This record gives sequence, structure tokens and C-alpha cells, in this order.
Amino acid sequence: MNGVVKTVLVLTLIAFFAGLSLGLVYGLTAKSDSLPDKKALVKLVEASDYKELKLNGETKLEFGTIKCVCVPVDNNGVPIADSVIFLSDGNGGFDGAVSMLVYIKNAKVENIICYENSETPGVGSNALTDKYLKRYIGQDVSSDFELKSSDNDYWSKPVKQSGHEDDASQIEGYTGATRTSTAVVNALSAIHTYYVNNLSDLTEQLKELK
Repeated sequence: MNGVVKTVLVLTLIAFFAGLSLGLVYGLTAKSDSLPDKKALVKLVEASDYKELKLNGETKLEFGTIKCVCVPVDNNGVPIADSVIFLSDGNGGFDGAVSMLVYIKNAKVENIICYENSETPGVGSNALTDKYLKRYIGQDVSSDFELKSSDNDYWSKPVKQSGHEDDASQIEGYTGATRTSTAVVNALSAIHTYYVNNLSDLTEQLKELK
């Protein structure tokens, strides 16, 4: 009887430590569910890898939501200088929110691509093409973003109250895709709001990775 008990105890301990080891390995290697797809990140900016930063402060706004902040890193795991990537949802699209993946370098939009959307192909999707989105490249995220001449839209768009509307960059919408254009602007406006409100925290996190 004692031999059976001893065997059970040994097997239990083996199972426990095996499970603990697997848990530690998973914890060290698992990717966060909120980190964007690697192929999309590479299309945005090529890097050896991408590290997620902690979201602090308000991330869900009336006009958009910050879903993830990460940084591109080199072979040594060091962040590329003055760079940060945002995954942001912009409210107000024709068929819901539009997710934008935006690469910020030196406080300016270096690249931008659509990550997820349900907009109508050939209509709303026209405001999500690389050709249209080029107009955002070079824009300073220290300023807000607004769709030019959109005060009299026939639909009710989300109210933006970032606190920086007066110095907003005026973006031309895509004719026939006003709602999708506004969703893109709202995604950028959410990034602007988060960026200016949490710049010191972002800077501190980047320093810790170096």
C-alpha cells in the first residue's frame, strides 16, 4: 500500500512540475491577443520583431478606441528610434468601426494601412486604399485630425472632443465615401488624443526597452 501511495505522489509531483514548466515557457513565448497580425505589421514597417506596450489612460473615446500600442525592434530587441505603432478603431463607418494600423515616427505619420473593416467594396473601401491614405503621411499627430467641409453631413457622425480641434489638420474625404473617410479621421484623432495625453508614459516605456 505504501508503495502505491509513493508512486502516486511521485507521479503527481512530476505532473505538477511539468505543468509549471510548460506554463513558464508559454508565458515567455506567447504573443498577446491584442498584438496585430505580423504580416500587417511587416507591411506597415519592416522590423525584426514587434513588442507591445502597456495601455495607460483613457483608450475608449466617443469617436474611436485605441486597441494596441507596440514598437518595432531590431535584432537586439531595441526599439527603432522615436517609433511607435498604433492599432486604432475609428467610429462612424457605414458598416461600423474601421480599424487602422498607423506607424508614427518622430511624432509624424510615417505609414498607415487599413487593418479591418466591413465597408462596401468599391464604395466605402475607396477611402481605405493606399492611394487615398497617402494624404495622412507626414501629418503631425500632435495636432488633431478633422474631415474638411464635413459640418453639413446628412448623417450623424460621432462628436469629437479631443480638446485640440482648433489646430486640427484638415483632411479631404473621398467623394462618395464620406462616412468611411470620417471613420479613418476618427481613428487618427483617437491616436492623437492618446498620444498627447500619454507621451511621457510612452517615452518611459520605450526607455525601459533600450
